[in-house]
Amino acid sequence: EWQNVTPSKGATRNIKTDSSGNVYALDGNAGLVKYNPDGVEVFKLALPVADKNDVCRGLWVDEFGCIYTGVAEGGPQTTARMWKYAQIMDDSGEPTFEQVWELEPGAYIEDLEVFRDTLVTVQNDPSRGQGRVRTYINLDDRSGPALKVDEQVGFPVWDVEVNNSGKIFISCPEPTARGATGTVGAT
Repeated sequence: EWQNVTPSKGATRNIKTDSSGNVYALDGNAGLVKYNPDGVEVFKLALPVADKNDVCRGLWVDEFGCIYTGVAEGGPQTTARMWKYAQIMDDSGEPTFEQVWELEPGAYIEDLEVFRDTLVTVQNDPSRGQGRVRTYINLDDRSGPALKVDEQVGFPVWDVEVNNSGKIFISCPEPTARGATGTVGAT
């Protein structure tokens, strides 16, 4: 067992693990840190937020070790960003992050996960009082992923989970158009 305080000593808003047992934590408002299975810090990254008040909460690590996160609150929602980072070795042989793409969807990204090469997100648009499920494809395209599905749901939307058959479940305080269970559909 191990326990660490993240480098910023700020809030840790989300953590994920990968298939090798590494741990990824959102550090403070907009930082990302990776620990090996023994709790040793491997590397850290300051996410390139548009506003110093931006806060990231959603985090996903896919089966290839790519990391996805996005801004969930803070500065203007119109400049809230979402990113994909790949892990590579730098010139000295040390692991580091490389930004694959950055996207400004015009809403806050509350949560996200990857399912069968599709990025499934729940996004909030406070200016319109709308929650949305948005899915993206072409995740390896360096110019950014392509929007596949954009469906309005209850507001605010807090969490997303995709089951093994591809059905998307969300949590929000309001019933959705498809019923009170929060089931939105399949990707």
